[in-house]
Amino acid sequence: MAGSVSKPKDLPSGQWMWVAATGLYVNAGGGSPAAHAAAVGHRLNGFYVNGHSHIFIDGFTIVRAEDHGVQLINASDVVVKRNVVQQCGSGGIGVQTGQNVQIYGNTVSENNHHGIEFRDGVTQSVIDGNESFSNYHTDVSWATGIYLAGSPDNRIEDNRLHDNQDSGMEIQTGSNDNLVIQNIAWSNGDHGFMALYATGNLFLNDDAWANHTEGFSAEGGSTGTRIYNCLSVRSPLTPQTYAMFVDSSSTAGFDADYNILWDTAAQPPVRFGQNVYASVAAFQAATGIGPHTFGADPRFVDAANGDFHLRPDSPAIDAATSSIPGWDKLDADGLIRTDVPATPNTGTGPVPFADRGALEYHDAVLAVGGPAGGTAFALSTAYPNPSRSAVAFTLRLSSTSDVSFSVYDLLGREVWSERGERPAGVSTLRWPLTGADGTRVPSGLYLARVQRGGETVTTRFVVTR
Repeated sequence: MAGSVSKPKDLPSGQWMWVAATGLYVNAGGGSPAAHAAAVGHRLNGFYVNGHSHIFIDGFTIVRAEDHGVQLINASDVVVKRNVVQQCGSGGIGVQTGQNVQIYGNTVSENNHHGIEFRDGVTQSVIDGNESFSNYHTDVSWATGIYLAGSPDNRIEDNRLHDNQDSGMEIQTGSNDNLVIQNIAWSNGDHGFMALYATGNLFLNDDAWANHTEGFSAEGGSTGTRIYNCLSVRSPLTPQTYAMFVDSSSTAGFDADYNILWDTAAQPPVRFGQNVYASVAAFQAATGIGPHTFGADPRFVDAANGDFHLRPDSPAIDAATSSIPGWDKLDADGLIRTDVPATPNTGTGPVPFADRGALEYHDAVLAVGGPAGGTAFALSTAYPNPSRSAVAFTLRLSSTSDVSFSVYDLLGREVWSERGERPAGVSTLRWPLTGADGTRVPSGLYLARVQRGGETVTTRFVVTR
C-alpha cells in the first residue's frame, strides 16, 4: 500500500499514514474495518550483507521485511540455508554480485517479487534444495520462483517451484552457461523453465507440469540451449502454447534428447522456430533433433498434489542418458539410481538404467513396521550402500506422523538421531555420516532405526572411506 500525507480523516482508499504518538492509520477500502487485516513490516531486511564473506545464515524465520528478506551484495563464500522467508516487500532472497554463494534448503513464499534471485554478476554459486512458491508482485506480473539476470556459470538443482505468478524459473539476460538440474516446476503462471536472452544453458532431468504456458522455452536469442532427460506435461490452459518452444532467434545450437513431451489435450507439443509440430515424431522427422524423445504420459504418482515420483508403469523408468556432463548419480531426493529388473534398459551412458526426470523410481522395501495387514509404515534399503559421503532412505507413511530416526554402530551405541513430523506418503531420510559432534564416523556396519509410536523398522548398511 502507498503512504499518504493526508489527514487521517481524509486518507484515500489503499493508502496509509503514521502519526507520531498516535499510531498507524490504514484505509483498506470498502466494508467494515473489522473485515480487514493489516500486516506491517518493521525493517528493510531480515539480513543485509554488503561486501563481506564467510558467513552462514541458518535456520531463521523472516516475515514481512520491507525489502528483501535476505539481501547479499558483493559477497562471497556465504551460505543461506534452512530459513523461512515470506511476505517480504520485495524478493525473498536476493544476491547481487558475488561468487561461491549457496542458497540451500530454504522455504520462500508469498513475497512481492521473485522468490530467489541472482543479479549483476553472481557466478560459481548454487541454488539447491529450496521450495519457492506463491510469490506475487502486486503491480506487474513478473514474480518467479527463481530468477537469474546477468549471472552465468551457476548450478540450480533439486528445487521445487510452484504457484508463482510468473514462471517457475527464468534465466534472463546474460545468465549464460548455467546448469539447471533435477528441478520441478508446476502450476506457475507462465513457463515452467524459461531461457530469455541467455545462451548455453543446460536443462537436465527437470520436470514441468501444468504451467500456464510452455513447460520449457528458449527465446530472445537463447542459442545453444540444451534439454535432456526432462519431462514436460502441458495442460490445455492457454491456446497455442507447447510442452517445448524454441523461437526463431534461439534455434542455433539447440539440442534436446531423451525427453518426454506430453500434451494432455492432444494438441501440438512442440514449436520450433516458425513451425508447429503435431507430434514429437513429426518434430524429429523434420529437424533430426531428439531421436530418443517421445510423447507419452510420464505417469506421475499425484502431480496435482505435488508428488512427482514415478508410477511403476512410467515410460521414464530406466530410459535416460547418463552421458551428459553434469549428470548426477543421485536424484532430487538424494537417492542413487536403481535398475528395475522388469523394465528393459533403454538409456545410454555409464548408467543405462537411470530414469528420466527429477526423481528415480524405487520399489524396494526392506522392512515394514506393525502387524501384517496393518497401517503402511515402510523403510527402504540404504542408498548408496556402501556409503562414502552420505546415506539416504525412503520412508513411506500412511498418515502424517511424529517419527524418530536414529543410527547405531555395531556395538549398539546411538551415534546420531533426529525427530520430527513426517508427511504422509513418500519422504526421504538422510544422514551425513557424522556423529552428534559433527565429526565423520568410522567405517563399519551401522543400523538405521525409524520409530513411529510403538512401531519400528530397521535396516543395516555399510559406511566406508
